[in-house]
Amino acid sequence: MYFSHPEDSKQPSDAEELEENSHAKNTEICSFSNEYLFCSSSFETDQNSASGSSFTTDRKSLVYFRSRSTYGFQSVCYRLIDRRSKPEEVELAVETALTAGYRHIDTAYNYNNEDAIGRALKRWLSAEDHHREDLFIATKLPHIGNRASDVVKFLDKSLERLQLEYVDLYMVHMPFGFIPDQSGESPAVQQDGSFVLDMNTDHITVWKALEEQVAMGKARAIGVSNFNLTQLERLMNEAIILPAVNQVELHAYLQQPELRTYCQQHGITVTAYSPLGSPGSKTHFQKKYNYSPETFPDLLGHSVVLKIAEAHRKTPAQILLRHLVQQKIAVIPKSTNPTRITENIQAMPKLRKRNSFRLSYERTLVRSNMTLHQDLDKLSIKDYLQKLEQPF
Repeated sequence: MYFSHPEDSKQPSDAEELEENSHAKNTEICSFSNEYLFCSSSFETDQNSASGSSFTTDRKSLVYFRSRSTYGFQSVCYRLIDRRSKPEEVELAVETALTAGYRHIDTAYNYNNEDAIGRALKRWLSAEDHHREDLFIATKLPHIGNRASDVVKFLDKSLERLQLEYVDLYMVHMPFGFIPDQSGESPAVQQDGSFVLDMNTDHITVWKALEEQVAMGKARAIGVSNFNLTQLERLMNEAIILPAVNQVELHAYLQQPELRTYCQQHGITVTAYSPLGSPGSKTHFQKKYNYSPETFPDLLGHSVVLKIAEAHRKTPAQILLRHLVQQKIAVIPKSTNPTRITENIQAMPKLRKRNSFRLSYERTLVRSNMTLHQDLDKLSIKDYLQKLEQPF
């Protein structure tokens, strides 16, 4: 691991070949300018943007999310998803992230950590120089709440746990839903161990319920997660408030150019989860799903990534994050490790002038054909992918 001021050192000579190759035509990655990025911890607001405190239900106007999000391209966010972490570990991780400069916290009802996050946020906000409007908190509607009648209930529960009056972004977590069990907190389970699908899931009615939460001031912006082109198109045709975000798995092995192009054309911010290629997925799938591929991709250990990391004196994770950030994609790496939390944010431009850097060799990731067309995270829900409203 290397940390240095970009102006303090020259690039090693073996990087020249990479730089030369980087001028090749980019046929795999759709680089585009998206002014609606978020996940920022320094607020460089466009002087021509709308006021950060306003939002509207007029589909032709800038909603709150967009008016808050026209500042630069600092797009590294902090994500908490590890259900194995103890509450005190989650609280410490959030405090570490906020101290490092993160201001966007991404969570979900399903992650079972909103209570711990709420306690950490309350302590942070108790400081005189810390303000709620400086934070961007996002959470998600759970699979068991994927019906219009349940939106208010689950959003209210999330707000109570987070100890907030509103969230900055509320997303539909999945385009399919599960029938809840008698507790109302977990999916009902069939005899074969699979969850019971709700065959009446309707994206449009659920979305209308989310729009009502914006009007009520409980959510400043609304979005979706794991939606494909067909689902987005249907939603766009019916929505009054357009989706601000589509959060999907996206990394150098799964670049999703068509989906990204569509989102860019329609002003939808693309947020990449698993931007490091889910390095822990192999063990997870083996233990939980008895799925063991012969070869599991090691994105962090890819020779091209390692070579670029060496050239820039950065970690492989920083290279992979910067690779996406420079394409105007918001990234949400997850970690409870204080060192990695700090390292990840150094991939963001302008935030840390001494440690930030610009990746001039990003197209080498394209030239190496780093696309397996394998959606790692969706292996865990592969049995549901061909069901209602889920034509992946």
